[in-house]
Amino acid sequence: MPELRNIFIAFACLMGGVIAANGNAAPWTPTEDLRLRVELQRVTDAGLIQIPLTSWPIPWADIEYALNHQSDDMIQPELEKSLQSSLNYIRKELAKNYKIGGESALRNTTYEASVANTSSLFNSFGHAVEQEAIVALGTEWNGEILSAGIEIQYASNPIDERNWRFDGSYVAARLGNWNLAVGATERWWGPGWQSSLILSNNPRPVPAISFSRAVSHAPKSKWLHWIGPWHLISFIGQLEQDRFIPEAKLFGMRFSFKPFPNFEFGFSRTAQFGGVGRSQTLGDLGRVFIGKDENQAGGPGNQLGGFDARFSWMVFETSGALYGQLIGEDEAGFLPSKYIFLAGLELSGVPINRSYLSLFFEYSDTLSGRIVNDERPNTAYGHSVYRSGYHYRSRPIGSSFDNDSRSITLGAMLVNNEGGLWKVAISQLDLNTDGITASNQISKKHHKLQHFVLNHQRTINFTTLNLGIEWSSSIPDTNLADTDRFGVYASLGYRI
Repeated sequence: MPELRNIFIAFACLMGGVIAANGNAAPWTPTEDLRLRVELQRVTDAGLIQIPLTSWPIPWADIEYALNHQSDDMIQPELEKSLQSSLNYIRKELAKNYKIGGESALRNTTYEASVANTSSLFNSFGHAVEQEAIVALGTEWNGEILSAGIEIQYASNPIDERNWRFDGSYVAARLGNWNLAVGATERWWGPGWQSSLILSNNPRPVPAISFSRAVSHAPKSKWLHWIGPWHLISFIGQLEQDRFIPEAKLFGMRFSFKPFPNFEFGFSRTAQFGGVGRSQTLGDLGRVFIGKDENQAGGPGNQLGGFDARFSWMVFETSGALYGQLIGEDEAGFLPSKYIFLAGLELSGVPINRSYLSLFFEYSDTLSGRIVNDERPNTAYGHSVYRSGYHYRSRPIGSSFDNDSRSITLGAMLVNNEGGLWKVAISQLDLNTDGITASNQISKKHHKLQHFVLNHQRTINFTTLNLGIEWSSSIPDTNLADTDRFGVYASLGYRI
């Protein structure tokens, strides 16, 4: 298999030769926009639009298609005001970020700066404070077929000692109903708000080649129409050089679908394979794809896989949901085993004056097998060959609590119809429960603590403001950079 960086360069040059004729923002939504996810989930739970929402980023083309094929409920004059406000926000973000219909190609330039007194050990959807200070300049184009964006960042005192980076940069092509892309894009797979067990925004984005479905409409075949709207994404990325097996590859694939308007189901698989000194042929990739030979001598890589589900219901204008995620470490008979798990409960759309409140309660456990009383410590995210584990640049790729840890989180998000979002979350954490030093990057020893986050996000025209504070009852002995118990952070972005 050719070196991934050479593929990156060849693809970027091919696209760059014709990109000048096109323009605007990325073809997909950002994972840092917590309010957009809250609003999309709200109107989807109400049955006003139908798209899968557990595979982030979401293609803007999918959102545009869903808005153009809204439920008949959309034309009812009694439509509750907070739902209308949610739809207005989604339409506004779509217009700012995506070339719609017959519009000519557009271009955006983004300026962004963020500052914090400390980096955060624990990230969640829409919340990732990884460095003490970052300044960034980016420009993006989006056309009928081609899109491209470059973002140049400078980070002060970074954990991985890489001050300059191009996170968020990409080149993409729309080929029929598929997006083919190369770049460094943040991802979040699963229904959780606090954690994703298999792929999250906790580390920096892994540079990768990917293809994904652009619009998730249901199959037209009468035999397959029952699947409902469905989404598929797959990627191959390259991990860093400074690890036990340098330049190991990261493979990922996810299929999610909605057979019913209030039920979404997803299958996910990831694997580390190849790298310096390891075989990385197409045959190895094939064995990774089907989950074969994980525990055999000379097996192709470190594999994870599993599934997740989310079931929602409506009571008047308020929605509720139950969700869960099971991810297996290793394969047994071509199926995952030694599961770690996550479960949660949501309540959204509780009216409060000119705002509405969303609540979630989430529990996760990353000790393999505990769910079936067959505990396997130091198994999740670890591997006997890929000894750097399921990490990228020192941070876990899955749960930000790393392996053998339990978390209980209660969170609330208040959305104001005039443009702001407040989020508060408190977590009870039980980290590295078996206390083995080598297995957990976040805590070298068994450690219990409480963690509190308060965040405010506001968008005014083309300016986005994020403010927040964090507090931890104590700080674990960590392999990451020094972290304070009390953190304050702010970011400001401006797009023209």
